[in-house]
Amino acid sequence: LEEDNPLRASFEITLKDISKANDVAEQLEKIIDVSWVKNNQDFVSQIMDITSGLQNGSFVLMILFAIISIFIISNTIKISVSARKDDIYTMRYVGATNDYIVVPFVIEGLIIGLLGALIGFICVVIGYAYCSHIVSGYIENIVQIYKTHQIIFRLFVSCILFGLFIGIVGRQLFPVEHLTK
Repeated sequence: LEEDNPLRASFEITLKDISKANDVAEQLEKIIDVSWVKNNQDFVSQIMDITSGLQNGSFVLMILFAIISIFIISNTIKISVSARKDDIYTMRYVGATNDYIVVPFVIEGLIIGLLGALIGFICVVIGYAYCSHIVSGYIENIVQIYKTHQIIFRLFVSCILFGLFIGIVGRQLFPVEHLTK
């Protein structure tokens, strides 16, 4: 029965690095009792091209949004300084130190950066959950898609640190220190 069995054994192989799919398929075809190897290289190439395009596009958008955020934070601090100019001069005349005058603006930049990071984090989590749910049905057997709970902590920490960095850079574009002299 084993020699006449029309239903041959089959194996599904999942690759850790899908860029090596052709090499693995060629090696599998060289095995003596292997009669057929299904290699979806065209589909894999399309997925890799789409993934690469999404990564590059996301990076460009991230840089663009970071630049926009820096200028928004800088302009917000300029407006805040202009609105409090009389208070700053009064504090300087009564002997307030430079740090006492500048620290509220530093904190303001950090808070704006953190709020922007939290809003961005929420949008990314919702967008990722939605897109991964839609896409996972089509490519689940080819590419591993992380579940939202697997990436949420790293994403949160990254967003917070990036938001703080953007807040500090945005505050540095408009130095308040010149008003304290």
